[in-house]
Amino acid sequence: MKQSVIKKEVVEHGKMFEGKVVSIGMTNTIIVELSFSHAHPLYKKQIRKTKRVAVHNEDRELKVGQFVQVKETRPLSKTVNFIVVRVVKK
Repeated sequence: MKQSVIKKEVVEHGKMFEGKVVSIGMTNTIIVELSFSHAHPLYKKQIRKTKRVAVHNEDRELKVGQFVQVKETRPLSKTVNFIVVRVVKK
């Protein structure tokens, strides 16, 4: 039996983040590094945390080092839960 391919639109929902593109090695997927900072509850020192997330990139026109805005979406694969919204800084 022949399987039909159904292409669904990616629905944006959830939080938006800004991050730096660190890898473009995969097809339609890039790795973006998100940085967060918060104060330690007792010592009040600012602590920086970084998180690397896989992001769906339909355009394939991004380069390493660019800053992009990403948004949460439904799971597109095992690791991809974000899509690129726009390029913030080149």
